[in-house]
Amino acid sequence: MNRTLIATVTLVFALAGLAAAQSADEEYLTAMQQSDPCKKVQALEAYLNKYAGQGTANEHWAYAYYCLEPCPSKNVQKAAEYGEKALIMAGIDGQTKVKLLVAVPQLYHSAGQTDKAKTAARKLIDFGKSSSDAKVGAQLQAGGYVMIGQFAEKASDFGGAAENYITAYGILKDPSISKLLNSLAATLY
Repeated sequence: MNRTLIATVTLVFALAGLAAAQSADEEYLTAMQQSDPCKKVQALEAYLNKYAGQGTANEHWAYAYYCLEPCPSKNVQKAAEYGEKALIMAGIDGQTKVKLLVAVPQLYHSAGQTDKAKTAARKLIDFGKSSSDAKVGAQLQAGGYVMIGQFAEKASDFGGAAENYITAYGILKDPSISKLLNSLAATLY
Protein backbone atom coordinates (compact mmCIF):
# COMPACT_ATOMS: atom_id res chain seq x y z
CA MET A 1 0.00 0.00 0.00
CA ASN A 2 2.75 2.47 0.97
CA ARG A 3 4.76 1.59 -2.12
CA THR A 4 1.76 2.19 -4.33
CA LEU A 5 1.09 5.54 -2.65
CA ILE A 6 4.73 6.63 -3.01
CA ALA A 7 4.81 5.52 -6.65
CA THR A 8 1.57 7.39 -7.37
CA VAL A 9 2.78 10.59 -5.71
CA THR A 10 6.11 10.39 -7.56
CA LEU A 11 4.30 9.85 -10.85
CA VAL A 12 2.02 12.84 -10.21
CA PHE A 13 5.00 15.11 -9.53
CA ALA A 14 6.83 13.86 -12.62
CA LEU A 15 3.81 14.44 -14.82
CA ALA A 16 3.26 17.89 -13.32
CA GLY A 17 6.86 18.80 -14.19
CA LEU A 18 6.38 17.49 -17.72
CA ALA A 19 3.16 19.48 -18.11
CA ALA A 20 4.91 22.65 -16.90
CA ALA A 21 7.73 22.13 -19.39
CA GLN A 22 5.24 21.62 -22.22
CA SER A 23 3.37 24.72 -21.10
CA ALA A 24 6.55 26.83 -21.24
CA ASP A 25 7.39 25.48 -24.70
CA GLU A 26 3.86 26.15 -25.91
CA GLU A 27 3.92 29.71 -24.56
CA TYR A 28 7.26 30.35 -26.27
CA LEU A 29 5.97 28.99 -29.58
CA THR A 30 2.80 31.06 -29.26
CA ALA A 31 4.92 34.16 -28.69
CA MET A 32 7.13 33.45 -31.69
CA GLN A 33 4.11 32.91 -33.94
CA GLN A 34 2.88 36.46 -33.39
CA SER A 35 3.10 38.30 -36.71
CA ASP A 36 3.06 41.78 -35.17
CA PRO A 37 6.57 42.53 -33.81
CA CYS A 38 5.27 44.49 -30.80
CA LYS A 39 2.82 41.73 -29.87
CA LYS A 40 5.68 39.26 -30.17
CA VAL A 41 7.80 41.40 -27.82
CA GLN A 42 4.91 41.59 -25.33
CA ALA A 43 4.40 37.82 -25.47
CA LEU A 44 8.13 37.20 -25.00
CA GLU A 45 8.16 39.56 -22.03
CA ALA A 46 5.22 37.68 -20.48
CA TYR A 47 7.06 34.40 -21.09
CA LEU A 48 10.21 35.73 -19.43
CA ASN A 49 8.28 37.19 -16.50
CA LYS A 50 6.78 33.76 -15.91
CA TYR A 51 9.68 31.41 -16.70
CA ALA A 52 12.98 33.35 -16.36
CA GLY A 53 15.55 31.53 -14.29
CA GLN A 54 13.70 28.21 -14.43
CA GLY A 55 15.98 26.69 -17.05
CA THR A 56 13.33 26.32 -19.73
CA ALA A 57 14.49 25.08 -23.11
CA ASN A 58 13.80 28.38 -24.87
CA GLU A 59 14.75 30.98 -22.27
CA HIS A 60 17.92 31.99 -24.11
CA TRP A 61 15.97 32.42 -27.36
CA ALA A 62 13.28 34.48 -25.63
CA TYR A 63 15.94 36.89 -24.33
CA ALA A 64 17.60 37.03 -27.76
CA TYR A 65 14.44 37.67 -29.75
CA TYR A 66 13.12 40.23 -27.27
CA CYS A 67 16.36 42.11 -27.93
CA LEU A 68 16.38 41.65 -31.70
CA GLU A 69 12.70 42.04 -32.57
CA PRO A 70 12.04 45.50 -34.06
CA CYS A 71 9.34 47.20 -32.01
CA PRO A 72 9.37 50.97 -31.43
CA SER A 73 7.44 50.70 -28.16
CA LYS A 74 9.68 48.17 -26.41
CA ASN A 75 11.86 49.23 -23.52
CA VAL A 76 15.30 49.62 -25.16
CA GLN A 77 17.16 49.44 -21.85
CA LYS A 78 15.48 46.12 -21.05
CA ALA A 79 16.10 44.91 -24.61
CA ALA A 80 19.83 45.62 -24.26
CA GLU A 81 19.95 43.87 -20.88
CA TYR A 82 18.08 40.88 -22.28
CA GLY A 83 20.50 40.77 -25.21
CA GLU A 84 23.41 40.63 -22.78
CA LYS A 85 21.71 37.82 -20.85
CA ALA A 86 21.24 35.87 -24.07
CA LEU A 87 24.92 36.31 -24.94
CA ILE A 88 26.09 34.60 -21.76
CA MET A 89 23.63 31.71 -22.01
CA ALA A 90 24.45 28.44 -23.73
CA GLY A 91 22.71 27.54 -26.96
CA ILE A 92 22.88 30.77 -28.98
CA ASP A 93 24.19 30.10 -32.49
CA GLY A 94 26.99 32.17 -34.03
CA GLN A 95 24.79 34.19 -36.39
CA THR A 96 22.40 35.21 -33.61
CA LYS A 97 25.36 36.02 -31.36
CA VAL A 98 26.73 38.45 -33.95
CA LYS A 99 23.30 40.07 -34.34
CA LEU A 100 23.12 40.50 -30.55
CA LEU A 101 26.65 41.89 -30.37
CA VAL A 102 25.67 44.50 -32.96
CA ALA A 103 22.24 45.29 -31.48
CA VAL A 104 23.16 45.64 -27.79
CA PRO A 105 25.45 48.69 -28.15
CA GLN A 106 22.90 50.45 -30.34
CA LEU A 107 20.12 49.75 -27.84
CA TYR A 108 22.18 51.01 -24.91
CA HIS A 109 23.00 54.16 -26.87
CA SER A 110 19.30 54.67 -27.66
CA ALA A 111 18.61 54.33 -23.93
CA GLY A 112 21.16 57.08 -23.19
CA GLN A 113 23.65 54.64 -21.65
CA THR A 114 26.73 55.72 -23.64
CA ASP A 115 29.28 54.04 -21.36
CA LYS A 116 27.41 50.72 -21.56
CA ALA A 117 27.09 51.20 -25.32
CA LYS A 118 30.85 51.63 -25.66
CA THR A 119 31.53 48.61 -23.45
CA ALA A 120 29.14 46.51 -25.53
CA ALA A 121 30.77 47.72 -28.77
CA ARG A 122 34.14 46.65 -27.36
CA LYS A 123 32.69 43.15 -26.91
CA LEU A 124 31.93 43.16 -30.64
CA ILE A 125 35.53 44.19 -31.31
CA ASP A 126 36.85 41.43 -29.03
CA PHE A 127 34.59 38.89 -30.70
CA GLY A 128 35.93 40.01 -34.08
CA LYS A 129 39.50 39.58 -32.86
CA SER A 130 38.76 35.98 -31.88
CA SER A 131 37.00 35.10 -35.14
CA SER A 132 38.57 32.30 -37.16
CA ASP A 133 37.43 34.02 -40.38
CA ALA A 134 39.82 36.96 -40.92
CA LYS A 135 37.44 38.88 -43.20
CA VAL A 136 34.47 38.57 -40.84
CA GLY A 137 36.72 39.36 -37.90
CA ALA A 138 37.91 42.56 -39.56
CA GLN A 139 34.33 43.58 -40.38
CA LEU A 140 33.22 43.03 -36.79
CA GLN A 141 36.18 44.92 -35.33
CA ALA A 142 35.73 47.82 -37.73
CA GLY A 143 32.00 47.86 -37.01
CA GLY A 144 32.66 48.12 -33.30
CA TYR A 145 35.08 51.02 -33.77
CA VAL A 146 32.64 52.77 -36.11
CA MET A 147 29.90 52.47 -33.48
CA ILE A 148 32.16 53.93 -30.80
CA GLY A 149 33.13 56.70 -33.21
CA GLN A 150 29.47 57.47 -33.91
CA PHE A 151 28.68 57.55 -30.20
CA ALA A 152 31.61 59.94 -29.67
CA GLU A 153 30.57 62.14 -32.60
CA LYS A 154 27.01 62.45 -31.26
CA ALA A 155 28.48 63.45 -27.89
CA SER A 156 30.57 66.15 -29.68
CA ASP A 157 33.79 64.27 -28.86
CA PHE A 158 35.19 64.82 -32.33
CA GLY A 159 38.72 63.73 -31.43
CA GLY A 160 37.40 60.42 -30.08
CA ALA A 161 35.21 59.99 -33.13
CA ALA A 162 38.13 60.61 -35.50
CA GLU A 163 40.39 58.23 -33.57
CA ASN A 164 37.84 55.42 -33.75
CA TYR A 165 37.01 56.01 -37.42
CA ILE A 166 40.74 55.97 -38.26
CA THR A 167 41.20 52.75 -36.28
CA ALA A 168 38.24 51.19 -38.09
CA TYR A 169 39.62 52.25 -41.48
CA GLY A 170 43.02 50.84 -40.54
CA ILE A 171 41.37 47.47 -39.95
CA LEU A 172 38.98 47.51 -42.90
CA LYS A 173 39.59 49.74 -45.90
CA ASP A 174 35.90 50.31 -46.55
CA PRO A 175 34.75 53.45 -48.42
CA SER A 176 31.84 53.94 -46.01
CA ILE A 177 34.31 54.42 -43.16
CA SER A 178 36.31 57.01 -45.08
CA LYS A 179 33.01 58.80 -45.83
CA LEU A 180 32.32 59.00 -42.09
CA LEU A 181 35.78 60.46 -41.52
CA ASN A 182 35.36 62.93 -44.38
CA SER A 183 31.96 63.97 -43.08
CA LEU A 184 33.44 64.54 -39.64
CA ALA A 185 36.24 66.64 -41.15
CA ALA A 186 33.69 68.69 -43.11
CA THR A 187 31.77 69.34 -39.90
CA LEU A 188 34.89 70.62 -38.20
CA TYR A 189 36.24 72.80 -40.99
